[in-house]
Amino acid sequence: MDLLTAFLVAALLLGVQTGPVSAAVSAGQNSVTFEALCRLITLAKSQIVVPPKVSTQAAELAKLRKLNMSVSDKKWRELFHDTSSPGKYHEKIPEGMPAGTNWQQHWQSWVEAEKALQTAAEDADLKEAGITTAAAGALALARHRINELANEAERVAQQTTEAADVSAALDNGAAQKTLRHAAFGADVADESTATLDNIFGGKNNHARSATCEAGTGEKKARTVAAAIACACLDDNRDAVAAACHPKHSAAEDWNGGTVSLNNLQTMVAYCPKGKRITLTAADLTTAIRAVEDKITIISSDGYLGAAINNCDGTTATGLCVKFNNYATNPDESTAKLPWIGGLKTLAQNLAQREINNHKATAATDKIKKNIAAVKFAVSAAVEYTKLKASASTLSKPSSGATQAQQTVCASKGTKTTCTAANCKWDGKNETDGECKTKDGQGTTNAAGAQGAETEGQDGKTNTNTTASNSFVINKTPLWLAVLLF
Repeated sequence: MDLLTAFLVAALLLGVQTGPVSAAVSAGQNSVTFEALCRLITLAKSQIVVPPKVSTQAAELAKLRKLNMSVSDKKWRELFHDTSSPGKYHEKIPEGMPAGTNWQQHWQSWVEAEKALQTAAEDADLKEAGITTAAAGALALARHRINELANEAERVAQQTTEAADVSAALDNGAAQKTLRHAAFGADVADESTATLDNIFGGKNNHARSATCEAGTGEKKARTVAAAIACACLDDNRDAVAAACHPKHSAAEDWNGGTVSLNNLQTMVAYCPKGKRITLTAADLTTAIRAVEDKITIISSDGYLGAAINNCDGTTATGLCVKFNNYATNPDESTAKLPWIGGLKTLAQNLAQREINNHKATAATDKIKKNIAAVKFAVSAAVEYTKLKASASTLSKPSSGATQAQQTVCASKGTKTTCTAANCKWDGKNETDGECKTKDGQGTTNAAGAQGAETEGQDGKTNTNTTASNSFVINKTPLWLAVLLF
């Protein structure tokens, strides 16, 4: 057990509290408060990694836009080409071109989709979707469904857009700077290079009673380090040794309006060293609440640290930070403070990043499913056109059998030989006449070709192969049509 931990345990066992007390402030009185403030100091001294923004949905959306554009009408695709030069595109809507309501919003993405089709024949995504091998008629049939899938993906992707202020607050080291400014009042790595001007927002004449009020103005407890000074440093009028840490001895750290920067830096250095961490909204919120939970109320004001009636720094009054009107509205009392309000805003931005990342991941999965649905729509359209062509072929009367039968019948010169060949004799007598085919002989069953089940002479349903196949041909397009339209 290290010295600070032992000190904290002893303070708790002795029933030391951080709220208002009736006796004089004593050693260890603010050890728990110091520990809570140190959590924020340690974060500021750490190498902060912010969860990166998830943007995998963008690549999938671009792929789906490309697939959608590839099956679009030729005249639509021609709008994006600048015919004044080969390979040139209209990066903006051309002047005088009648534009739809959403063209301005989507024009650039449409142009990029058209550009991506320069080598369409070799495009792996188009091949995977079956677009490169599908007939033009099938693609035209699938066009409406693919457009629906693309529009749905656009709506899903729009819900993942991260606000510009959130990105600005988190990216490119911005979160690290926010933590450092909250802790030390400047973008410095630790307390060793922080100045009193940084920490309190003003030089010299730091009268303790006025300085140890939380505020945004000059010479106020506007940083975590300033709060540590108010809760832990001795006052020359009435020194309190080890109020926050057992190694700190009475040394007149605060003399009138002068604060010992060296002694304050030493006190802050007792906080645990920083490390490389991935900062989450939950981590930061927990650290902030650990400080807020130490704020107690006297009358209508809040006090962080041991307070008897004010924060003058003596054993009879208190070593603390005062929050005016805290009881009336705690959030408003702390919201504008760089080291509480500013950190709360950072925590909110981290939470928003986490929410957006969850949406982006879900959107990526959804768009991937829509891309798979494009392949299915193309396949269904191809199958539909094949079946429709097959049905059309089967519905046409077959003339081959009739021609052969006509040849047979025409070769018969007598009534006897004609009827024996299952032909019809049209004549006056046995030899004077013409042998013809019987009516309807040699033709394909028209009802069967249309796909309807027929009844035989015995009254039973005819389930011959031709009828069965034609039934599938005519019925299958119904479910295919549902998928395509």
